[in-house]
Amino acid sequence: MKAHLKGIAEMFNGDYLASELYSIYATPSSGKTLFLIGEAVQAIKNGYRVLWLDTEGGFDGLWNYWRPIYDKRFDGKYNDSAFFYKRFSKFEDMMAYLGESVEFDFTKSKTEMIYHGKIKKGTPTVYDDFGRLKGKTLIIIDSLTNIFRHHLVTSTQNFPVRADATGMLISTLILLAARVEAPVIATNHASLNPTDRYQAHADMRGGNTLYYSSKYIVLLDRPRKKVLQSFRHIWAVRTPIAQDWAIDRWVKITNDGYIDSSEEEIEKTIDGKNDASEQSV
Repeated sequence: MKAHLKGIAEMFNGDYLASELYSIYATPSSGKTLFLIGEAVQAIKNGYRVLWLDTEGGFDGLWNYWRPIYDKRFDGKYNDSAFFYKRFSKFEDMMAYLGESVEFDFTKSKTEMIYHGKIKKGTPTVYDDFGRLKGKTLIIIDSLTNIFRHHLVTSTQNFPVRADATGMLISTLILLAARVEAPVIATNHASLNPTDRYQAHADMRGGNTLYYSSKYIVLLDRPRKKVLQSFRHIWAVRTPIAQDWAIDRWVKITNDGYIDSSEEEIEKTIDGKNDASEQSV
């Protein structure tokens, strides 16, 4: 499946590949979910099914507003029956839907994760309404790291269990992806070190487990210049086809959603702003 943006497709050397994890990370309100909506609609237009696992909330408003815009832009009939949406606030509930029974034990000095095995037959899981068919499928999770925020706060004592839980979630998603022949696109939160004023780019949350499980990692960077607030600078943080951080592209958020942009448009936008400032003096 091709990305709906040429710049992203170039970073991935063409199509999204089945059973691979693609991580898109950015700071809050940078447009991660909007990017995913574009990918989801394009996938459905090309005959794919989409499984959307939501841990962020607030999805309905964005989807209801932007889906018809992308639907019109991609010029085709939208197929609601191809879109499967599930909302989760607890890690245990998401894992149960994916067919695994786990729970956290908070009674000890260090939180532990207990694995109880496969979900018993008769309990509805993803395989009942989604996993029986193969081919032309896309799995989206928005976001992978947010599912731990409320139950496993960021503290030293929780680092080991967060790593274990992240690894289990990723491996379960990849197993599902292999079974239905699907790529997995996950958004993740980004963070900046407030004590490092020289830090150029945000880091992806999720630790080494998420980093090494993602063969493709993209930073969706929101420029600091006010005149460029509609643009996003995308960086190939990790990709098998090039050295880390070697590929970058520009995209723009318009009334029609994301579109590809260029260095030339960025320069003209900055120059135009400078010209306007000089004329007003």
